[in-house]
Amino acid sequence: MSSDSRRPLDPPGVFGAVLDALVEPVLMVDGAGRVERVNAAAIHLLGADRDVGRPVGEHLARVRARTPDGAELPPAMHPIARALAQGQAVIGAELALEVDGRWLTCLVNVVQVPGGDGAAARVLAVFHDITESARLERELVRQATRLEAIVDLVDEGIFVVDADNRLIFVNEAGRHMLAFTDGMSLPERIGKQPLYDPEGRPLSAGAYPSSRGLRGESVTDLPVMFDHPLTGRRQLRANAHPLRRPDGTIETVLVTWKDVTEAERARAELEGAREAAEAANRLKDQFIAALSHELRTPLQPILGWTEVLRRHRS
Repeated sequence: MSSDSRRPLDPPGVFGAVLDALVEPVLMVDGAGRVERVNAAAIHLLGADRDVGRPVGEHLARVRARTPDGAELPPAMHPIARALAQGQAVIGAELALEVDGRWLTCLVNVVQVPGGDGAAARVLAVFHDITESARLERELVRQATRLEAIVDLVDEGIFVVDADNRLIFVNEAGRHMLAFTDGMSLPERIGKQPLYDPEGRPLSAGAYPSSRGLRGESVTDLPVMFDHPLTGRRQLRANAHPLRRPDGTIETVLVTWKDVTEAERARAELEGAREAAEAANRLKDQFIAALSHELRTPLQPILGWTEVLRRHRS
């Protein structure tokens, strides 16, 4: 890099020192479209020392840019070219930049710097490297997509409510089970699909699992019922668990619902069959006892005479 590229724009050279102290790459382009100054970070990340004193178009051709969706960005649409052509700032342009075979994701801000003594205004371009944060964000989106797919596969209804008891997430089973949708408040949910206790009494708003969770309670295996428009009264088991912020305050509540109607019906039928079998067994024992008694009663005289004859003969 030539010594001219490091000459200060202010007499004590503070401007250049400030630029070099920044961790973001910075390019300054003069009114004629030439790269006038770069900082140390631009040299390290963008290899910009080779661009100083040369038309900015060469830099744009060397450092290929793509939009976030992967489309090639024409040089004329680059934030630096737009700021030079339009004479106005370009803020927050996200670009993927190819530098010597490696890709960086940057947020680019370009602002005008007034020129002195009638000179054309310069532009100052700052590249904020968000490569790692963008990668983590993409990974987070992928993980969230996987998690949502898994959650939609389970047969339990899964709801998440915020601190205002408003639904912010409902999985597929929950939508099918109770016909609730994202954004519904507790009064809207009660109005659409009221819940009942095992005795058939409507649950009060404060007794709902989400309400109890917002009070800090953990609810486990709470029996409730509701009336399905097609299949009639259904039995559920509800669980609720508050999710807290680092400071201990409750941020959301996770509520799960499991339809146990068929399981309860099968359990009741099994219990009925067991009781019927026990009753039949008792009847059998009673019958055998009665039969044994009835048989012993007429046989007693015969057995007595048989014993007399046996003794007389001997």
